[in-house]
Amino acid sequence: MNCLNVDKIYLFLENEISSSEREKIEQHIAVCHKCRLAVEERKILLQASESLPLWEVPHDFTQKVMAEISLQRSPLKSALLAAAIIFSSLTTLVFFYLFMTGQNLMSFFIGVNGTALSMIRNISTTAVRIFKIASAVVRALGDLFSFFLQAFLKLTAIISPEIQIVFIFISLIATIALFVTLRKKLLLGERT
Repeated sequence: MNCLNVDKIYLFLENEISSSEREKIEQHIAVCHKCRLAVEERKILLQASESLPLWEVPHDFTQKVMAEISLQRSPLKSALLAAAIIFSSLTTLVFFYLFMTGQNLMSFFIGVNGTALSMIRNISTTAVRIFKIASAVVRALGDLFSFFLQAFLKLTAIISPEIQIVFIFISLIATIALFVTLRKKLLLGERT
């Protein structure tokens, strides 16, 4: 029989196992010093816990716990409170601005609307320009890759395989050297 785990020991001590299983455990305990010590320690712990007086729950325990739970704010209430504070602060700030500048509310909102529309127009124009530039760069890179691929295919038809391997090896070393050099240049400011 394998050594006993804690669950098996407590089942043994509380007489919650079959008589055949109990006999096997007793035979194992007789020959296994480690398990015998574990059973004795758990037996002492079990007796000590049984000798403790029963703890009585105060009569108003449930009411106190429920009162504490209800006092805690829910995340939704906290988020709504934060939104209300932000809205009221912005409203107060707008009215203070209107009071200090002498503008009326309608002209203020017309100005805000014009500014927002101008921003949207500028952002959309910039986004379109960036998209055009990116698509032109992608097209140019595709054409460049196609050119190099065609040149490489023509070159491989002319040059022997041994020279091709040397050429690829030199290109790989040049690429690594370029990468290391660029990395050093780019990280130069971070090290100081």
